[in-house]
Amino acid sequence: MKISAEMISEGLKEAFDCTVIGTPDSKPVIHRILFVEPGTTWMDDQVYLVEDASDIPLPPNTVSSLILIVGTAPEELLEHFDAAVVINSGATLFKVHNGLQDIFARYDLWEARIHSMLSSGSDVQAMIDVSTELFGNPLLLHDVNFKAVAFSNDIGVDPDLVPLLNSMRLPYLMRSAMDTSSALAGSIHVLPLLIQEKRGFCVNIVQQDMLKYRLILIEFKQALKSSDAVLLEYLAEITHLAIGFVPEYTPAEPGLADTLKLIMEGSLTKTESIVRKLEGYGWLPQHHYVSLRFHIDIRVHRDRTLRFIRERIASMLAETGVFELGESIVAIINLDLYRGSRDEFERILTLYLRDNFMKAGMSNIFSGLDDLRQYGAQADLALELGPQAFPYRELFHFDRIVKPLLLKSCTTALPATLVCSPELLALRAYDREHHAELYNTLYVYLKNHLNLAHTARELFIHRTTLSYRLERIQKICGIDMTNFDSQWYVLLSFELLKNE
Repeated sequence: MKISAEMISEGLKEAFDCTVIGTPDSKPVIHRILFVEPGTTWMDDQVYLVEDASDIPLPPNTVSSLILIVGTAPEELLEHFDAAVVINSGATLFKVHNGLQDIFARYDLWEARIHSMLSSGSDVQAMIDVSTELFGNPLLLHDVNFKAVAFSNDIGVDPDLVPLLNSMRLPYLMRSAMDTSSALAGSIHVLPLLIQEKRGFCVNIVQQDMLKYRLILIEFKQALKSSDAVLLEYLAEITHLAIGFVPEYTPAEPGLADTLKLIMEGSLTKTESIVRKLEGYGWLPQHHYVSLRFHIDIRVHRDRTLRFIRERIASMLAETGVFELGESIVAIINLDLYRGSRDEFERILTLYLRDNFMKAGMSNIFSGLDDLRQYGAQADLALELGPQAFPYRELFHFDRIVKPLLLKSCTTALPATLVCSPELLALRAYDREHHAELYNTLYVYLKNHLNLAHTARELFIHRTTLSYRLERIQKICGIDMTNFDSQWYVLLSFELLKNE
């Protein structure tokens, strides 16, 4: 891993009695150690190590590099470098070299560990824990609602930092609301903190052109350095990739989601057992419930995405059992225990679906605990047929797709032309041959419950014209429009032929 001159100088100050001259650069451009010897070619963005600097040739120009001198440092040499570290007496060239190797190894190990965590599916909390040790200051990752997603242990135990976990107080403690501009993604911002008059570095994390998270390094144990900002940006990039690994949600009542999953899978079927287990979590037969099925169209990293979305839904909707079923997510909500109205819950859910390009099917509201699987099937059907009937919506209600469901079931075994009314087919054929308006006239007439005035008004024709058309319809196909069975069969046939 490339590190900066500032990281090297800070590391050397921890290990040796030394003096830093100039301002070491914070850009991570150095990846090796060069010994100074006769004929050395001076280059920028390097770290040079020399023991006896009295006889080395001076660079022709100022070099944007860091030079480390063990022993006496000639002033004329120091003037040719942006920064220098002079190691005072008591250290040997070999000891300083090994100390430098230790500094490089520290950052290499950190980079290797967080990349290994990313590859193995560890959550971001593990990355925060490892990084806290490197930074020497606490870290906090929160979402757009200021809810803490992951944080250093110090924040959870230190009385001065615990308020940062209060999502209601966090914006006040920062003196800065979360900026919603995606242009700020990946750039460092300095936040004044109302915590012992400290400050923090923060990086905004954007997903799908929307601000979703903020990673903050808090100045608490030691002063912040410019190189901390560079490392924080790097950590934010890895966090962005690993954000699907947030810790898995644990329901307020452990085991509820597992029990619901067993019911939906068909492993738990006896009504008495179902009622007894769910009553243990406060879910009673007389309560009102709704089942949801979520569709996630992610072709890569599907497992980590499912875990992350499951956690987000569970934290967003209280009193919900959320679990993975196959390659989708199922949620069952207890509306009696939910702390809000149904309209509010649907609004929150719809916004989440829209922001994350997802869709969900929702069952009818129901009571009782022995029909959970059947209402889960309602949600499945709503998700399957909803996008066909309402392609621009995100949330599909079962009661709004019953008509498409019934029409689809009518044509499962036979095509529409072999299921619908033969008389209506004859009328449609006549209409097409003679360019008449009889087919549509009959549809509007039946739709208006045989009301002549309403039908004539909708068709923009005189009632006399309508009566004449109805007589012709009767002669052509002989449909008995006064018979209820004939009426619903012909209306059903109209709907089937629409989807032909």
